[in-house]
Amino acid sequence: MFNKYFSRSWLLLLLYVLFPNSTVISQNKEPFSQNIFQTIGSDFQIVFVDGYHLLISPAKFSNKDCLITGGVVLSTTAIMPLDENLRKSAKNNYSDFNDNIMGAGKIYGSVLSPVIIGGSIYTYGLFFKNENIRTTGRMVIESVFYAGVVTSILKSLIGRSRPYTNDGSHFYKPIQFNTAHTALPSGHSTVAFAISSVLSNRIHNTYASIGLYSLATLTSVSRVYHDDHWASDVLLGSAIGYFVGNFISNNSGELYIDKNKEVSLNIQPTLNGLNCILLF
Repeated sequence: MFNKYFSRSWLLLLLYVLFPNSTVISQNKEPFSQNIFQTIGSDFQIVFVDGYHLLISPAKFSNKDCLITGGVVLSTTAIMPLDENLRKSAKNNYSDFNDNIMGAGKIYGSVLSPVIIGGSIYTYGLFFKNENIRTTGRMVIESVFYAGVVTSILKSLIGRSRPYTNDGSHFYKPIQFNTAHTALPSGHSTVAFAISSVLSNRIHNTYASIGLYSLATLTSVSRVYHDDHWASDVLLGSAIGYFVGNFISNNSGELYIDKNKEVSLNIQPTLNGLNCILLF
């Protein structure tokens, strides 16, 4: 019952927090303009530029960035010896009430969340010509996408077995595509923290940030509770979502491109395959 209510109401509550000022609608008497497809195309260009700058960002890491990255890796490694005990602790707390609470967290970290939340916000901003709102929706979608790519690659490369396989927390089979052996890092945690970090940065409201990060944390806890992940899995997944979300929020492609200049992705065939060139 709780999950059913939550799934229907959480988006409405989020939109209310994001857009409490209904005058946005009244200020736009003509929702769609003739250049709506140009706007969508421009947003796609920004997504490509964001991806490019995210890809090369490690080469521009400052000492602080390196320390943070090292801290995340060390923290993930340090918590691994506790994974088995934390799994047992989660099992000892099974109850109908906790099942409902944790089910809400699972919903927030699902693949549909960025589609529903980001898509709804983007459509709202596009329809009512509100660039700030549209940008927020775009950032939600692309943050989850890029963070998800990083997490998916690591999952397959690392090949860690999930708790429910009962192989143990130290069982690894590198280069895996079977979901039973792609535990590290947690995808749900990545999604949840990518969404929350973007929305928190865009809303700039302390209470909203507390609520958003609480939901993301609930998602991470639920993955351990449901025996789908080890605690170290959700720690690394959460970090990936958080930092990618913050990167996209603070380094949007709008800062790098001239909106009056055409940006395109040029794909050229070569003897060794395809050569992709981003032109801007």
